[in-house]
Amino acid sequence: MHSQLRERIRLMRARLDNAAPVAEIRAESQLFVTPAPVCDRLVTLAEISNRDHILEPSAGTGAILRAIRDTAPEAMCDAVEINSGLVRYLRENFNGVRVQCGDFMEWQPVQYYSRIIMNPPFSHGQDIRHILRAFSLLRPGAFWLPSVSTGRASRRSCYRFLTSARSCRAARLLIPMSRR
Repeated sequence: MHSQLRERIRLMRARLDNAAPVAEIRAESQLFVTPAPVCDRLVTLAEISNRDHILEPSAGTGAILRAIRDTAPEAMCDAVEINSGLVRYLRENFNGVRVQCGDFMEWQPVQYYSRIIMNPPFSHGQDIRHILRAFSLLRPGAFWLPSVSTGRASRRSCYRFLTSARSCRAARLLIPMSRR
């Protein structure tokens, strides 16, 4: 299993040609690097500006953060990541982003956000729990952009929630369950 993961990481690095952050991870991790075109689309849909205070609650290798910084380099950004090795990587490579090490589901921010852009973990319905948690951290009138699984249960749960979310502008980007 570890050799397969190492090979996938090597191939990914070769494809990215140093254009996006890449870090080695343990096989048991749920980290899936969000492709740059998806990150760009998320950021475009979120209509971010340098005046925003943005949260990336499952920062991983920083793919979404990179798209945020490319679009709004002066925006205040916070990131949460549970993997301490990735936290070190993020702190070294994303100056000006406040990176917190911990479980997003237990993390307590000091203020609310104008934008939350995220690609949460998907297994066992975690995406919905993470999305609901993120929603609770929005300022009134904020813009929240989660990517959600295309699995039937996730779509149904997310659709019901999104249609009842009246206090913010909400959008969603469907990400296929298979991420090879």
